[in-house]
Amino acid sequence: MRTFTDRNGRLVRLTDERVSHIALKHPEVNEMLDDIGSVLAGPDIVTPDLALEVYRFYRWFDVTPKGPKYLVVMAKMTATDAWVLTAWLTDRVR
Repeated sequence: MRTFTDRNGRLVRLTDERVSHIALKHPEVNEMLDDIGSVLAGPDIVTPDLALEVYRFYRWFDVTPKGPKYLVVMAKMTATDAWVLTAWLTDRVR
């Protein structure tokens, strides 16, 4: 398991199970797992879904396995815990 610190100083877990999920559903992100920490610590954009306690952290990368894209890290942030749900590459912010 890895832990990262988000832009607000909060610890965010990336479990082995979530790494396996990312590898299966978004294999292009496997090469960018180390970048998840920089996305959480210094996102360009954050979009919250407060009802679900889910946040999407976006950071633009000029170089990714799929060309210039945002790396999106979706994290669940409860009052007592925070963990990465998934991560993927995209051209646009939702």
